[in-house]
Amino acid sequence: MTENNGLPPGWDWVPLGEIVENVIKVQPKENPEEEFIYLDISSIDNEQSKIISPKHYLGKDAPSRARQLVKTGDILFSTVRTYLKNIAQVPPIYDGQIASTGFCVIRASSKLDKQYCFYLTLSNQFIDSLSKIQRGTSYPAVRNSDVFEQFIPLPPLPEQERIVAKIEELFTQLDAGVAELEQAKAQLKRYRQSVLKSAVEGELTREWRESRQGELEPASQLLERVLAERREKWVGKGKYKESSAPDVKDLPDLPEGWVWATMDALADVIGGVTKGRHLEKHKTILAPYLRVANVQQGYLDLDLIKEIEIREDELEKYRLRSNDLLLTEGGDWDKLGRSAIWHNQVSDCVHQNHIFRARPFTEDISTTWLMYWTNSLHGRKYFANSSKQTALVHK
Repeated sequence: MTENNGLPPGWDWVPLGEIVENVIKVQPKENPEEEFIYLDISSIDNEQSKIISPKHYLGKDAPSRARQLVKTGDILFSTVRTYLKNIAQVPPIYDGQIASTGFCVIRASSKLDKQYCFYLTLSNQFIDSLSKIQRGTSYPAVRNSDVFEQFIPLPPLPEQERIVAKIEELFTQLDAGVAELEQAKAQLKRYRQSVLKSAVEGELTREWRESRQGELEPASQLLERVLAERREKWVGKGKYKESSAPDVKDLPDLPEGWVWATMDALADVIGGVTKGRHLEKHKTILAPYLRVANVQQGYLDLDLIKEIEIREDELEKYRLRSNDLLLTEGGDWDKLGRSAIWHNQVSDCVHQNHIFRARPFTEDISTTWLMYWTNSLHGRKYFANSSKQTALVHK
């Protein structure tokens, strides 16, 4: 195929302003008691590229920017921070309503298919060319003239219509693929919970366990050794406090050789640093810290690590060590009791008070096992129903 200035034969580069129509400016205050729908930038959902939350005004209350009379098919192109893609097409329901002057309203002429123009304005090429010429730092924007001076590839009108049809066909397939992917993700999540359930109930190791009858140390003996270690490490914490007894009435039966134990029997559990404290009289340092958003179900999201001011003498108390178990507290169901393991990814990192840190008293207690239990359906339900988290102990 022979190209014409980088385009297929019959196509041409044309300034957008040459193939659009003028938009009428209005003054709603001239009709003070007449209600209208106002389309501003906050009305746009830039993920769906749709108008989702327009506002209603009487003419007398009209914002000063309510000046542009729009028609069905017009493209509302935000001239502020163009890279955010606050772009939408006016549907029939908003025909004859009023848009903000914060938009460049693009109204295709008879030479330009409305949908083709809309998809073109959403393209990275169109956006990037405008983002490069934005003016201002705190409120970067382009002018309407900048938008209309952009050269666009213009195919013959029948080909524009064919391109739109193909785009929408492919988008339909893509939407179907996304729906299938979401369904697959939901199935995988259910399968993961099923595996965890089988694991914490002993089903995954049933045959192995039965083949080694008499060889395995009962978990009751392991628990005795852990509790002895717990007592030894209580030094400096005042009078020794026995671990609480587990409430097992809503928990499943255990395999032979397993026992229930509370988390505080197995690990040193503490809350974290409280934000907003008055520390004026103390020597302080800034330390990286983990928030609830950093602790997800089975993994850590460390894309954004913030800092918090703490007393210098608190660093050792709250500093995380490799293999610590982190558990979230409070909030919605999806935020309650999530757990993940710390692997010392960030030096001298602490945790806020909405995250518990559980540090096993002995290496005989697997932090990974504790994480699997707390992330299992049993663990999640127990977090929702009880203030004390329990864990299975086995060896």
